[in-house]
Amino acid sequence: MHRFLLLILFCLSISAGAQPLEFFIQETLEANYDIRIVRVESDIAANNNTPGNAGFLPVIDAGGQYQISENNTVQNFFDGSTREGAGARNTGLNGDISLNWTLFDGFRMFANQDRFGYLESIGRSNVRFFIDQTVADLTAVYYQIVKEYRVLDILESSLEVSRYRFRLENARKQVGAGTALDYNQALVDYRSDSSLIIQQKGLIRQLEVELNRISNRNLDDSLQHTNDIPLEMNLPSREQMEALAMENNQNLEISRLNELIAESDIRIAQSDRYPTVNLFGNYTYNRSTSEIGFVESNRSYGPQVGVRIRMNLYNGGNINREIRNAQMQRNVAGLNREAAELNIRAEIYQQMIIYQALIQRLAIADENVISAGRALDVARAQLNEGAINGVDFRVVQLTLINVRNNREQALFTLKAVEINLLRLMGRVANYFM
Repeated sequence: MHRFLLLILFCLSISAGAQPLEFFIQETLEANYDIRIVRVESDIAANNNTPGNAGFLPVIDAGGQYQISENNTVQNFFDGSTREGAGARNTGLNGDISLNWTLFDGFRMFANQDRFGYLESIGRSNVRFFIDQTVADLTAVYYQIVKEYRVLDILESSLEVSRYRFRLENARKQVGAGTALDYNQALVDYRSDSSLIIQQKGLIRQLEVELNRISNRNLDDSLQHTNDIPLEMNLPSREQMEALAMENNQNLEISRLNELIAESDIRIAQSDRYPTVNLFGNYTYNRSTSEIGFVESNRSYGPQVGVRIRMNLYNGGNINREIRNAQMQRNVAGLNREAAELNIRAEIYQQMIIYQALIQRLAIADENVISAGRALDVARAQLNEGAINGVDFRVVQLTLINVRNNREQALFTLKAVEINLLRLMGRVANYFM
């Protein structure tokens, strides 16, 4: 029982040390600046989608004014009399409340309502698009870091081989069995491998900074990575991918919504051909006083209501011009949608070709790694026996490095293609979360 608890604690400590991809995705969805900005823009689009903004609701205004004036007045009448006033005070008070309600505007308000609804949908699609794109970028960087750590392991194991060869040549030189050429060549190769490790660590650090930037984390944080690059070997067929992309790809959805917005713009332009009917009403109150004049005080108040009809009869053909322009914009939006569909189908096809070729290359790379490893074992034994020199051994060593690096590059590229296919299908966020 005690050993079992120790095993559990050991496994938990390992899992706690590694930071899985899901951890970074969750942080990114909450903190990434681009996603936060596009969410605010989506909220603005939703906030604009109201009946009042579309023009369905009335406009009600209220106002008032109070004024005082003092005048020195001299009034001469026809009968010869005169009336004078010094500092005569006049006051005025008025207030009103008014209503204006568009009852009919050629169906413009309905077209506006549809347009604002489509814009709100575009806002939501933009959020999903940025989430998919950011998750795809984050996942690619994450697995590139894993790949570069695996390459670092390759370089470090190669450095051990170079260290072994250098020590062997140094020992031979000490007893007079080796040559200065072999010794110095082994030293140069050892230093070259050390330099490659320094370069590789710098590349990893740059990628970690990029990962932290996407996740909006502290740029100095290091990645506690896993060492695996898992592959989804059961991808759908090309036809299934295209069907999923046509249904879920957010870039394509935005193209469709833009086409619907263009349709609404045609209806908005056509609304100018119809009359506009407004219901208006107001209630006013006015009161004034005067210390000199014919009227000492005056007060009036009461409601007013009416209907106003307005229709444009001719404005130089601008209405027809705007309708034609809107129709052409609708055609452009349709062409953009068709182009987006074709581009997605073509990209899926191209990525599938690359994916299938990479699977074959990865299988060949696995076999090459085995063969190159065996060749290095043979070369090491021959180097110990003096059957080959250091230059020939280095060739075999570099061959193993190259085939192992090629294998890691093929594996990562295969993962990158898989990520891109999932993004095109609109499944990347759900898959990796």
